Amino acid sequence: MQVGSEDSGVRGIIRNPFIDVPLVVPWPGGDGIFIVERPTPRSANDSTVTLVGINVEGDATSVGHLRLPPISLSGSEATKQLERLAGANSTPPELQPSAWRDMVRKAVRAPAFQVPVTNAVAVSPDAIWLRTTVLARGQAEWLLVSARGSILRRVHLPSGVVVHAGTQDELWVAGMDNVGVPYVARYIVERAAPGGSIP
Repeated sequence: MQVGSEDSGVRGIIRNPFIDVPLVVPWPGGDGIFIVERPTPRSANDSTVTLVGINVEGDATSVGHLRLPPISLSGSEATKQLERLAGANSTPPELQPSAWRDMVRKAVRAPAFQVPVTNAVAVSPDAIWLRTTVLARGQAEWLLVSARGSILRRVHLPSGVVVHAGTQDELWVAGMDNVGVPYVARYIVERAAPGGSIP
């Protein structure tokens, strides 16, 4: 989105962190995609995520719906995300950093609730891992969901890791350790504990 001031004519481009555009997630092997529709909840009643599977011929192979509890966006979390946003984008040379931060804050309106799903990794045309906005003790919730919307597994991973690939039984992630060294790890998902955490 464009951020700017009518008075000064200064303009900048930023990515709105609260936008809820659908995620497009390729199936392994490249023979189709999931479209994950994840609208920001408008009330505390519920939020629904819609999964649409589409093959290479363009045919819908599945449609699933998953209801998730809405997670409110606290004022401090919204401020933190806006500060991160302003810091991650170059300040236009005509502006002081503080003026740029003010412009970003005025241009981006934080919603009352968080986007229900922030990341996704397809396992197959039949299942997909979804990262929700639930955080517990610094760990992020990931759900393995069938193409029809049934929760098959629920695991918790360190919130700083990024899942790059997975199956129903394992997840491949990248992250940084506590001294800033990047690492890649493979987590095994225990079948006996569908609601448990991965150590």
